[in-house]
Amino acid sequence: MSIRKRGEAVKQPNGENKSVEQPKDVKTDYTRWRLVDERGRQTWEYLASDEKAKQWTQTTADKYHVGLNTVCWSFGFPQGCCL
Repeated sequence: MSIRKRGEAVKQPNGENKSVEQPKDVKTDYTRWRLVDERGRQTWEYLASDEKAKQWTQTTADKYHVGLNTVCWSFGFPQGCCL
């Protein structure tokens, strides 16, 4: 299994690189979705205001499920990482 950033080229079995395209007509802001878990029932909530979005930060699980990057690559790999 290889690690790649979202939107980077995907290595095809035949060796051809194919880039992953983001949707051109985005109807929603993926950074505003939050996953709510109430007694095992999972629902999604969209935060319309900036104030609520700042108060309730997006978790790594939220980012993963909506397709956003979950790793901050600007810091590099941890010391001793053997990737």
